[in-house]
Amino acid sequence: LNVPTLTAEERMRGERMSGTRIHKQVFNLDKPTIAAVNGTAAGAGADLAFTCDLRYASETARFYEVYIRRGLVPLDGGAFWAPYHLPHAKAMEMLLTGDAMDAQEAAHFGLVNKVVPADELMPTAMEMARRLAKGPAVAIQLLKHMVRGIHRSEGYEQRWEMAEQAGPVTLDTWDKKE
Repeated sequence: LNVPTLTAEERMRGERMSGTRIHKQVFNLDKPTIAAVNGTAAGAGADLAFTCDLRYASETARFYEVYIRRGLVPLDGGAFWAPYHLPHAKAMEMLLTGDAMDAQEAAHFGLVNKVVPADELMPTAMEMARRLAKGPAVAIQLLKHMVRGIHRSEGYEQRWEMAEQAGPVTLDTWDKKE
């Protein structure tokens, strides 16, 4: 990939625009993070859910990596998280087509921990949050650091750098304008 190098200012502007900073902050939290998805999580919304440690979905939840439909590359971690959580072929299908994955399929592939009726979504997520909050705080924090180490050894920072460089390139393409 021959992508022009961005200045620090351009990178910061891209980070603010893409939400990269928020996604990295969620990833780096010492406390467990839980996504409760009720409805559509598309693009940055799907990426944010994928960044969380646990994901619960209502029966109507749908996940889209829509960037490709806009002539873009995933700007908020999708190119890192989709292949991490899903089998390679499924992740590539999701990323290359921008097609939706419904809650049942997401559960089948382990993308979400549990699918529940919409009225049970927040109580289910909150019950898990309470359970984790009562758990051994130091052990949970250390465990998160250990798991983050696995992510980092697989090129976490390098993938963000690649997305930060590729994003502006796709913003200027004819496909994006179309």
